[in-house]
Amino acid sequence: MALAALDPLWRATNPDDRDLIREYAGITVSHTAMAKVTDLMNGLATVSPSTVPRVQEWIDEIIILETDQADLIADRTAHLGEVKVYEGLRPGATPSRDDMRSEAGPVKWDTGSLYKVRIESGNGPGSTASGQTNLRIADLKTRILTAIGLHAGAPQFGAFTIERS
Repeated sequence: MALAALDPLWRATNPDDRDLIREYAGITVSHTAMAKVTDLMNGLATVSPSTVPRVQEWIDEIIILETDQADLIADRTAHLGEVKVYEGLRPGATPSRDDMRSEAGPVKWDTGSLYKVRIESGNGPGSTASGQTNLRIADLKTRILTAIGLHAGAPQFGAFTIERS
């Protein structure tokens, strides 16, 4: 039994929008599940064709963010965006030669305070670079699933639950 064809507005290869959306929803690969995802995607293309390119832009952004994050992990530099405290020169500040002179006869002054700054980031999932990336990816996936009418963690298509009475 073949799946219905995707509306021409959707990309069927590189990236395969249908498979990525199924993955974002956490749905297992099955004929029933793929048929339902296809129906929802085709329905969106029929009802709101202008939304399809926006969803595809979100998919492309997720791919870029995940690739960039994977590259940082492969390069072993992912942790560099996780600094909690920074103390040093203000970003973009360059002390002049005169500022670096701290003595003028018997008088001394602290020129470091002219250019120094201390920044502490907060706690929580969004307080680091990778935390912000993960929050953005999660937000984009939610937008995609909402646009086509799927929800992450929804019961699997063709599955059922047994309840005790």
